Amino acid sequence: MSSEYIKIQEWQLREIQAGLAEADAGELVSHESVMKKWEAKFKNLLVKS
Repeated sequence: MSSEYIKIQEWQLREIQAGLAEADAGELVSHESVMKKWEAKFKNLLVKS
């Protein structure tokens, strides 16, 4: 394995652990909030097409 691959895997694990710590601390985003953002992005993509 290359050192770049290992660096990426280490970064990914750190980010997953950080996300789990945020979730454990109650720092969550509602499904509705995420859907509104995705719907707005999708709408903007359709308008640009």
